[in-house]
Amino acid sequence: MLSACATTDRANYESDCEHAKAYHHELQESVRSYYALGTTGVAEISIAERRLKRAKEAMDTACGAEASQLPRN
Repeated sequence: MLSACATTDRANYESDCEHAKAYHHELQESVRSYYALGTTGVAEISIAERRLKRAKEAMDTACGAEASQLPRN
């Protein structure tokens, strides 16, 4: 159910960092919705939180790699 909610398409973003940020934000909103529903089981929330954690790590990696490629003054 959570993966069906993620609609970010890489082609719509100029960089991997922007795409990773958008995907992470979208997953955050999904997890918030799960909590707000109050009827979502512990297993589903646990899976959603793991996916959110992986998206955060991917965002940190993508944005960190992008920042390391910037010229330093």
